[in-house]
Amino acid sequence: MKKTQKRNRLMSVFKKYIRLGLYREKLDVFSVCSRIRGSCRTLEEAKDVFAVWETCRILRLCGRTESLVLFERIYLDGSVRGQNDISMRAVRYAHKHNLDERTVWRRLAYVEGQYEIIRKSLDR
Repeated sequence: MKKTQKRNRLMSVFKKYIRLGLYREKLDVFSVCSRIRGSCRTLEEAKDVFAVWETCRILRLCGRTESLVLFERIYLDGSVRGQNDISMRAVRYAHKHNLDERTVWRRLAYVEGQYEIIRKSLDR
């Protein structure tokens, strides 16, 4: 799968996660599962949304909130307008927060990697 396809899929799953209101920290596993069950049509879609919730939960528990905030700001900053829109958001975020652009991409790759690991573990 190409990087852009993978990112677009992750963006759509993350937006569904936000629409369901799963970003609240006080939700337990049972309430998350009941919300996902009521809104997802397929098992694969439900696994994707649950993997995003689990990734965000693990990042908060590990103290990687800066990566989580960066991920939310770049992927939830509106709809994708062009081919390089995500790249431009990453550059803008780096300049706005006095970060090196490579640091922004490393943090994004870390979050995406954690999501992929959790998603693959749900397929077993």
